[in-house]
Amino acid sequence: MLLKKGDILIKEGDKSNEIYWLLQGELEVVRSVQSREVVLNKIKEGGLVGELSFLDQKPRSATVRAATDCQLHVLEYKDYQKMLAAQPKWMKKILITLVNRVRTLSEL
Repeated sequence: MLLKKGDILIKEGDKSNEIYWLLQGELEVVRSVQSREVVLNKIKEGGLVGELSFLDQKPRSATVRAATDCQLHVLEYKDYQKMLAAQPKWMKKILITLVNRVRTLSEL
């Protein structure tokens, strides 16, 4: 997947069906706070984005846009489910537990 600088990859509040691996470029994670945009994080080459909502299937917690032209690899949820089904059940439990803890902390 290719993005041009300024393109929106993820919109806050959207449903999550993909996780993205940034192969080239830089992404910005932003939220609107009191009618003002705040940059929460910058994702560099090699980073993942959209993982929290991807794993717990809750709405996206922030908007992500291309700070530069970007190339990304996309993993769809249905493909992730197939891979997870081949793992022991405790693996999914660990992932969900960690995701819930991170989401709770990020909402503070």
